[in-house]
Amino acid sequence: MKKIIIAGGGASGMAAAITAAASGASVVLMEAREQTGKKLLRTGSGRCNFTNARMEPDCYYGDRAFVSTFLSRFSTADCLSFFRKLGLLYRERDGYYYPYSNSASSVLSVLNQRIRELGVNVLTCTAAEKAAVLPDGRFSVASENTVITGDALIIASGSPAGAERQGTGFQKLFPKACGIRIRPFLPALTMLYGNEGCERVWEGVRCRGSVTYEGRTETGELQLLSGGISGIPVFQLSRMAVQALSRGEEAVFFLDFLPDLTADEITDLLTPGKKLEDLLRGWLPRKLIPVILRRAGSFGDRMTEELEIPERNALIRALKHFTYRVTGHGDFREAQTVSGGIDPRELTPGFEYRRIPGLYFTGETVDVDGICGGYNLHFAFGSGILAGADAAKES
Repeated sequence: MKKIIIAGGGASGMAAAITAAASGASVVLMEAREQTGKKLLRTGSGRCNFTNARMEPDCYYGDRAFVSTFLSRFSTADCLSFFRKLGLLYRERDGYYYPYSNSASSVLSVLNQRIRELGVNVLTCTAAEKAAVLPDGRFSVASENTVITGDALIIASGSPAGAERQGTGFQKLFPKACGIRIRPFLPALTMLYGNEGCERVWEGVRCRGSVTYEGRTETGELQLLSGGISGIPVFQLSRMAVQALSRGEEAVFFLDFLPDLTADEITDLLTPGKKLEDLLRGWLPRKLIPVILRRAGSFGDRMTEELEIPERNALIRALKHFTYRVTGHGDFREAQTVSGGIDPRELTPGFEYRRIPGLYFTGETVDVDGICGGYNLHFAFGSGILAGADAAKES
Protein backbone atom coordinates (compact mmCIF):
# COMPACT_ATOMS: atom_id res chain seq x y z
CA MET A 1 0.00 0.00 0.00
CA LYS A 2 1.40 3.37 -1.02
CA LYS A 3 1.75 6.01 1.66
CA ILE A 4 0.94 9.53 0.57
CA ILE A 5 1.70 12.69 2.51
CA ILE A 6 -0.46 15.74 1.82
CA ALA A 7 0.83 19.08 3.09
CA GLY A 8 -2.20 21.34 3.47
CA GLY A 9 -5.76 20.65 4.54
CA GLY A 10 -7.61 23.17 2.42
CA ALA A 11 -9.90 22.52 -0.54
CA SER A 12 -7.35 20.84 -2.80
CA GLY A 13 -5.66 18.94 0.04
CA MET A 14 -8.93 17.50 1.32
CA ALA A 15 -10.00 16.50 -2.21
CA ALA A 16 -6.62 14.84 -2.78
CA ALA A 17 -6.87 12.97 0.52
CA ILE A 18 -10.33 11.63 -0.30
CA THR A 19 -9.38 10.48 -3.80
CA ALA A 20 -6.06 8.91 -2.78
CA ALA A 21 -7.57 7.08 0.18
CA ALA A 22 -10.55 5.89 -1.89
CA SER A 23 -8.00 4.49 -4.37
CA GLY A 24 -6.43 2.36 -1.64
CA ALA A 25 -3.55 4.50 -0.44
CA SER A 26 -2.59 5.22 3.15
CA VAL A 27 -2.89 8.99 3.57
CA VAL A 28 -1.49 11.44 6.11
CA LEU A 29 -2.96 14.94 5.88
CA MET A 30 -0.96 17.70 7.56
CA GLU A 31 -2.74 20.97 8.39
CA ALA A 32 -1.12 23.96 10.10
CA ARG A 33 -4.37 25.30 11.56
CA GLU A 34 -6.50 23.77 14.28
CA GLN A 35 -9.00 22.44 11.73
CA THR A 36 -9.10 21.49 8.08
CA GLY A 37 -10.85 23.68 5.53
CA LYS A 38 -10.98 26.81 7.65
CA LYS A 39 -10.33 29.08 4.67
CA LEU A 40 -13.08 27.31 2.74
CA LEU A 41 -15.65 28.67 5.19
CA ARG A 42 -14.97 32.22 3.97
CA THR A 43 -15.33 31.54 0.26
CA GLY A 44 -18.16 33.22 -1.60
CA SER A 45 -18.99 35.36 1.44
CA GLY A 46 -19.60 32.14 3.35
CA ARG A 47 -21.83 30.62 0.67
CA CYS A 48 -19.12 28.66 -1.20
CA ASN A 49 -19.76 29.00 -4.93
CA PHE A 50 -17.74 25.88 -5.82
CA THR A 51 -18.12 25.57 -9.61
CA ASN A 52 -19.82 27.15 -12.60
CA ALA A 53 -21.91 25.93 -15.54
CA ARG A 54 -19.68 27.89 -17.94
CA MET A 55 -16.30 26.27 -17.59
CA GLU A 56 -14.00 27.51 -20.36
CA PRO A 57 -10.24 28.15 -20.58
CA ASP A 58 -10.84 31.90 -20.92
CA CYS A 59 -12.23 31.88 -17.37
CA TYR A 60 -8.66 31.35 -16.16
CA TYR A 61 -5.33 33.15 -16.25
CA GLY A 62 -2.30 30.92 -16.74
CA ASP A 63 -0.92 28.61 -19.40
CA ARG A 64 -3.86 28.13 -21.79
CA ALA A 65 -2.81 24.66 -22.98
CA PHE A 66 -2.51 23.38 -19.40
CA VAL A 67 -5.87 24.87 -18.40
CA SER A 68 -7.54 23.32 -21.48
CA THR A 69 -6.14 19.90 -20.61
CA PHE A 70 -7.23 20.28 -17.00
CA LEU A 71 -10.80 21.19 -17.97
CA SER A 72 -10.98 18.25 -20.37
CA ARG A 73 -10.15 15.98 -17.42
CA PHE A 74 -12.23 17.74 -14.75
CA SER A 75 -15.40 19.38 -16.00
CA THR A 76 -18.33 20.98 -14.21
CA ALA A 77 -20.12 17.61 -14.44
CA ASP A 78 -17.12 15.89 -12.81
CA CYS A 79 -17.13 18.40 -9.95
CA LEU A 80 -20.86 18.00 -9.37
CA SER A 81 -20.51 14.19 -9.47
CA PHE A 82 -17.76 14.30 -6.84
CA PHE A 83 -19.90 16.29 -4.42
CA ARG A 84 -23.06 14.35 -5.20
CA LYS A 85 -21.26 11.15 -4.15
CA LEU A 86 -20.24 12.90 -0.92
CA GLY A 87 -23.91 13.60 -0.22
CA LEU A 88 -23.92 17.34 -0.88
CA LEU A 89 -27.21 18.81 -2.01
CA TYR A 90 -26.52 21.76 -4.28
CA ARG A 91 -28.40 24.24 -6.43
CA GLU A 92 -27.65 26.36 -9.48
CA ARG A 93 -28.34 30.07 -9.84
CA ASP A 94 -27.46 31.91 -13.07
CA GLY A 95 -24.85 29.23 -13.78
CA TYR A 96 -23.27 29.46 -10.31
CA TYR A 97 -23.38 26.34 -8.11
CA TYR A 98 -23.82 26.65 -4.34
CA PRO A 99 -24.60 24.20 -1.54
CA TYR A 100 -28.38 24.04 -1.15
CA SER A 101 -27.98 25.24 2.44
CA ASN A 102 -26.29 28.38 1.08
CA SER A 103 -23.56 27.74 3.64
CA ALA A 104 -19.92 26.76 3.07
CA SER A 105 -20.11 24.68 6.25
CA SER A 106 -22.15 22.07 4.34
CA VAL A 107 -19.33 21.62 1.83
CA LEU A 108 -16.79 21.32 4.61
CA SER A 109 -18.96 18.87 6.54
CA VAL A 110 -19.26 16.37 3.69
CA LEU A 111 -15.53 16.60 2.96
CA ASN A 112 -14.59 15.98 6.59
CA GLN A 113 -17.13 13.17 6.92
CA ARG A 114 -15.68 11.30 3.94
CA ILE A 115 -12.13 11.83 5.21
CA ARG A 116 -13.12 10.22 8.51
CA GLU A 117 -14.88 7.32 6.76
CA LEU A 118 -11.76 6.58 4.69
CA GLY A 119 -9.47 6.57 7.73
CA VAL A 120 -7.23 9.43 6.63
CA ASN A 121 -4.72 10.30 9.35
CA VAL A 122 -5.37 14.01 9.89
CA LEU A 123 -2.72 15.92 11.82
CA THR A 124 -3.95 19.41 12.70
CA CYS A 125 -1.72 22.11 14.21
CA THR A 126 1.05 20.42 12.25
CA ALA A 127 2.70 22.73 9.74
CA ALA A 128 4.94 21.21 7.10
CA GLU A 129 8.20 23.10 7.57
CA LYS A 130 10.84 21.17 5.63
CA ALA A 131 10.65 18.52 2.93
CA ALA A 132 13.31 16.35 1.35
CA VAL A 133 13.64 13.71 -1.33
CA LEU A 134 15.23 10.64 0.22
CA PRO A 135 17.91 8.56 -1.56
CA ASP A 136 15.37 5.83 -2.32
CA GLY A 137 13.06 8.32 -4.04
CA ARG A 138 10.61 8.58 -1.16
CA PHE A 139 9.87 11.80 0.72
CA SER A 140 10.21 13.11 4.25
CA VAL A 141 8.30 16.05 5.68
CA ALA A 142 9.29 17.60 8.99
CA SER A 143 7.07 19.65 11.27
CA GLU A 144 7.94 21.11 14.63
CA ASN A 145 7.33 17.85 16.47
CA THR A 146 7.48 15.03 13.95
CA VAL A 147 8.97 13.70 10.73
CA ILE A 148 6.75 11.77 8.32
CA THR A 149 7.95 9.67 5.39
CA GLY A 150 5.95 8.55 2.39
CA ASP A 151 6.05 7.31 -1.18
CA ALA A 152 4.50 10.46 -2.63
CA LEU A 153 4.07 14.05 -1.49
CA ILE A 154 1.26 16.40 -2.51
CA ILE A 155 1.90 20.07 -1.75
CA ALA A 156 -1.52 21.64 -1.21
CA SER A 157 -0.54 24.34 1.23
CA GLY A 158 -2.28 27.19 -0.57
CA SER A 159 -1.08 30.76 -0.86
CA PRO A 160 -0.97 33.97 1.19
CA ALA A 161 -4.39 35.04 -0.18
CA GLY A 162 -6.82 35.92 2.61
CA ALA A 163 -4.41 34.69 5.24
CA GLU A 164 -4.83 36.03 8.76
CA ARG A 165 -1.15 35.41 9.27
CA GLN A 166 1.67 34.31 7.02
CA GLY A 167 2.91 30.77 7.53
CA THR A 168 6.05 29.02 6.39
CA GLY A 169 4.97 28.98 2.77
CA PHE A 170 5.50 26.00 0.50
CA GLN A 171 8.27 27.84 -1.36
CA LYS A 172 10.43 27.35 1.76
CA LEU A 173 9.76 23.62 2.07
CA PHE A 174 12.50 22.58 -0.31
CA PRO A 175 16.12 23.79 -0.40
CA LYS A 176 17.10 25.84 -3.43
CA ALA A 177 19.35 22.98 -4.50
CA CYS A 178 16.23 21.06 -5.56
CA GLY A 179 15.84 23.51 -8.43
CA ILE A 180 12.09 24.01 -8.00
CA ARG A 181 11.23 27.30 -9.66
CA ILE A 182 8.39 29.27 -8.11
CA ARG A 183 6.95 32.44 -9.60
CA PRO A 184 6.45 35.17 -6.99
CA PHE A 185 2.97 35.43 -5.53
CA LEU A 186 0.95 38.58 -6.25
CA PRO A 187 -2.59 39.42 -5.10
CA ALA A 188 -5.47 38.73 -7.52
CA LEU A 189 -9.22 39.29 -7.27
CA THR A 190 -8.61 42.33 -5.10
CA MET A 191 -9.53 46.01 -4.77
CA LEU A 192 -7.51 48.66 -6.59
CA TYR A 193 -6.38 52.01 -5.25
CA GLY A 194 -6.11 55.31 -7.09
CA ASN A 195 -5.41 58.97 -6.48
CA GLU A 196 -7.79 60.80 -8.81
CA GLY A 197 -9.06 63.19 -6.14
CA CYS A 198 -12.61 61.86 -6.30
CA GLU A 199 -12.37 59.00 -3.82
CA ARG A 200 -13.51 60.83 -0.70
CA VAL A 201 -16.49 62.30 -2.56
CA TRP A 202 -17.85 59.04 -3.95
CA GLU A 203 -17.08 56.87 -0.91
CA GLY A 204 -19.79 54.29 -0.28
CA VAL A 205 -21.41 54.43 -3.72
CA ARG A 206 -22.59 51.15 -5.24
CA CYS A 207 -23.79 51.34 -8.82
CA ARG A 208 -24.04 49.38 -12.01
CA GLY A 209 -21.11 50.06 -14.28
CA SER A 210 -18.47 48.72 -16.63
CA VAL A 211 -14.70 48.67 -16.27
CA THR A 212 -12.36 48.44 -19.26
CA TYR A 213 -8.66 47.68 -19.10
CA GLU A 214 -6.34 46.49 -21.86
CA GLY A 215 -9.25 45.92 -24.21
CA ARG A 216 -11.22 43.75 -21.79
CA THR A 217 -14.53 44.98 -20.33
CA GLU A 218 -16.37 43.67 -17.25
CA THR A 219 -19.83 44.84 -16.18
CA GLY A 220 -21.65 44.56 -12.87
CA GLU A 221 -21.91 46.31 -9.52
CA LEU A 222 -19.08 48.75 -8.85
CA GLN A 223 -18.15 49.66 -5.29
CA LEU A 224 -16.55 53.09 -5.02
CA LEU A 225 -14.34 53.47 -1.96
CA SER A 226 -12.55 56.24 -0.14
CA GLY A 227 -9.27 54.88 -1.48
CA GLY A 228 -10.21 53.35 -4.81
CA ILE A 229 -12.54 50.96 -6.63
CA SER A 230 -13.85 47.47 -5.93
CA GLY A 231 -16.63 45.08 -6.91
CA ILE A 232 -16.62 41.99 -9.13
CA PRO A 233 -15.90 43.88 -12.41
CA VAL A 234 -12.80 45.37 -10.80
CA PHE A 235 -11.78 42.03 -9.28
CA GLN A 236 -11.96 40.33 -12.69
CA LEU A 237 -9.38 42.74 -14.11
CA SER A 238 -7.27 43.29 -11.00
CA ARG A 239 -4.82 40.51 -11.79
CA MET A 240 -3.65 42.27 -14.95
CA ALA A 241 -3.38 45.62 -13.17
CA VAL A 242 -1.39 44.17 -10.28
CA GLN A 243 0.99 42.48 -12.73
CA ALA A 244 1.46 45.76 -14.61
CA LEU A 245 2.18 47.72 -11.43
CA SER A 246 4.68 45.05 -10.32
CA ARG A 247 6.57 45.71 -13.56
CA GLY A 248 6.56 49.44 -12.92
CA GLU A 249 4.01 50.09 -15.67
CA GLU A 250 1.00 52.38 -15.61
CA ALA A 251 -2.48 50.87 -15.20
CA VAL A 252 -5.31 53.06 -16.54
CA PHE A 253 -8.92 51.92 -16.20
CA PHE A 254 -11.94 53.39 -17.96
CA LEU A 255 -15.21 53.43 -16.02
CA ASP A 256 -18.63 53.54 -17.65
CA PHE A 257 -21.39 54.60 -15.26
CA LEU A 258 -24.17 54.15 -17.83
CA PRO A 259 -23.14 50.92 -19.57
CA ASP A 260 -26.63 50.19 -20.91
CA LEU A 261 -26.87 53.48 -22.83
CA THR A 262 -25.03 54.64 -25.93
CA ALA A 263 -23.68 58.17 -26.35
CA ASP A 264 -26.52 58.96 -28.75
CA GLU A 265 -29.12 57.69 -26.27
CA ILE A 266 -27.64 59.88 -23.54
CA THR A 267 -27.82 62.88 -25.89
CA ASP A 268 -31.50 62.16 -26.50
CA LEU A 269 -32.11 62.08 -22.73
CA LEU A 270 -30.77 65.59 -22.20
CA THR A 271 -34.28 66.94 -21.62
CA PRO A 272 -34.62 70.67 -22.40
CA GLY A 273 -35.71 72.97 -19.60
CA LYS A 274 -33.71 71.27 -16.85
CA LYS A 275 -30.44 72.11 -15.17
CA LEU A 276 -27.89 69.40 -15.85
CA GLU A 277 -27.32 68.69 -12.15
CA ASP A 278 -31.06 68.24 -11.59
CA LEU A 279 -31.29 65.86 -14.56
CA LEU A 280 -28.41 63.71 -13.31
CA ARG A 281 -30.21 63.13 -10.01
CA GLY A 282 -32.47 60.73 -11.86
CA TRP A 283 -29.55 58.95 -13.47
CA LEU A 284 -26.81 58.49 -10.88
CA PRO A 285 -26.26 57.98 -7.15
CA ARG A 286 -26.21 61.36 -5.42
CA LYS A 287 -22.55 61.20 -4.35
CA LEU A 288 -21.40 60.39 -7.86
CA ILE A 289 -22.93 63.50 -9.47
CA PRO A 290 -20.34 66.07 -8.30
CA VAL A 291 -17.56 63.73 -9.42
CA ILE A 292 -19.01 63.50 -12.93
CA LEU A 293 -19.66 67.24 -13.15
CA ARG A 294 -16.17 68.10 -11.99
CA ARG A 295 -14.63 65.72 -14.51
CA ALA A 296 -16.87 67.10 -17.28
CA GLY A 297 -15.99 70.71 -16.49
CA SER A 298 -18.34 71.76 -13.66
CA PHE A 299 -21.30 73.14 -15.58
CA GLY A 300 -24.06 71.57 -13.53
CA ASP A 301 -25.98 74.83 -13.26
CA ARG A 302 -26.31 75.10 -17.06
CA MET A 303 -29.64 74.32 -18.72
CA THR A 304 -29.29 71.18 -20.83
CA GLU A 305 -30.28 72.98 -24.06
CA GLU A 306 -27.50 75.54 -23.46
CA LEU A 307 -24.73 72.93 -23.61
CA GLU A 308 -22.33 73.44 -26.47
CA ILE A 309 -21.23 70.35 -28.40
CA PRO A 310 -17.79 70.23 -26.67
CA GLU A 311 -19.50 70.47 -23.28
CA ARG A 312 -21.93 67.68 -24.18
CA ASN A 313 -19.06 65.51 -25.38
CA ALA A 314 -17.16 66.17 -22.16
CA LEU A 315 -20.20 65.08 -20.16
CA ILE A 316 -20.54 61.86 -22.13
CA ARG A 317 -16.82 61.12 -21.69
CA ALA A 318 -17.15 61.60 -17.93
CA LEU A 319 -20.16 59.27 -17.82
CA LYS A 320 -18.93 56.56 -20.17
CA HIS A 321 -15.14 56.89 -20.40
CA PHE A 322 -14.08 58.05 -16.94
CA THR A 323 -10.29 57.75 -16.78
CA TYR A 324 -9.07 56.18 -13.53
CA ARG A 325 -5.36 55.70 -12.92
CA VAL A 326 -4.61 52.79 -10.62
CA THR A 327 -1.72 53.41 -8.24
CA GLY A 328 -1.96 50.43 -5.88
CA HIS A 329 -3.90 47.35 -4.86
CA GLY A 330 -5.13 45.38 -1.88
CA ASP A 331 -2.61 43.24 -0.04
CA PHE A 332 -2.72 39.45 0.33
CA ARG A 333 -5.14 39.68 3.26
CA GLU A 334 -7.65 41.49 1.05
CA ALA A 335 -7.17 39.25 -2.01
CA GLN A 336 -9.42 36.31 -2.82
CA THR A 337 -6.66 34.48 -4.65
CA VAL A 338 -3.18 35.01 -6.11
CA SER A 339 -1.17 34.74 -9.26
CA GLY A 340 2.17 33.01 -9.04
CA GLY A 341 3.41 29.63 -7.86
CA ILE A 342 4.65 26.62 -9.80
CA ASP A 343 4.78 27.06 -13.56
CA PRO A 344 2.05 24.66 -14.75
CA ARG A 345 4.25 23.66 -17.69
CA GLU A 346 6.44 21.92 -15.09
CA LEU A 347 3.52 19.62 -14.19
CA THR A 348 2.00 16.57 -15.87
CA PRO A 349 -1.79 16.48 -16.47
CA GLY A 350 -1.92 14.61 -13.15
CA PHE A 351 -0.16 17.54 -11.42
CA GLU A 352 3.07 15.61 -10.85
CA TYR A 353 6.24 17.68 -10.94
CA ARG A 354 8.05 16.48 -14.07
CA ARG A 355 11.57 16.64 -12.63
CA ILE A 356 10.83 14.91 -9.29
CA PRO A 357 8.64 11.78 -9.62
CA GLY A 358 6.12 11.42 -6.80
CA LEU A 359 5.97 15.14 -6.01
CA TYR A 360 2.69 16.96 -6.75
CA PHE A 361 1.46 20.55 -6.54
CA THR A 362 -2.23 21.51 -6.38
CA GLY A 363 -4.58 24.45 -5.89
CA GLU A 364 -3.08 27.86 -5.28
CA THR A 365 0.47 26.50 -5.31
CA VAL A 366 0.09 26.36 -9.12
CA ASP A 367 0.25 29.51 -11.24
CA VAL A 368 -3.34 29.22 -12.47
CA ASP A 369 -6.02 31.57 -11.19
CA GLY A 370 -9.60 32.10 -12.24
CA ILE A 371 -12.08 34.94 -12.36
CA CYS A 372 -14.90 35.24 -9.82
CA GLY A 373 -17.65 32.64 -10.12
CA GLY A 374 -16.43 29.41 -8.54
CA TYR A 375 -13.48 28.93 -10.86
CA ASN A 376 -10.74 28.96 -8.26
CA LEU A 377 -12.51 26.41 -6.08
CA HIS A 378 -13.19 24.28 -9.15
CA PHE A 379 -9.46 24.30 -9.89
CA ALA A 380 -8.60 23.58 -6.26
CA PHE A 381 -10.93 20.58 -6.01
CA GLY A 382 -10.08 19.32 -9.49
CA SER A 383 -6.32 19.56 -9.11
CA GLY A 384 -6.55 17.78 -5.75
CA ILE A 385 -8.71 14.99 -7.16
CA LEU A 386 -6.46 14.43 -10.19
CA ALA A 387 -3.28 14.55 -8.09
CA GLY A 388 -4.70 12.20 -5.45
CA ALA A 389 -5.70 9.65 -8.07
CA ASP A 390 -2.36 9.88 -9.85
CA ALA A 391 -0.33 9.63 -6.67
CA ALA A 392 -2.24 6.56 -5.48
CA LYS A 393 -1.53 4.55 -8.65
CA GLU A 394 0.79 1.60 -8.12
CA SER A 395 3.76 1.69 -10.46
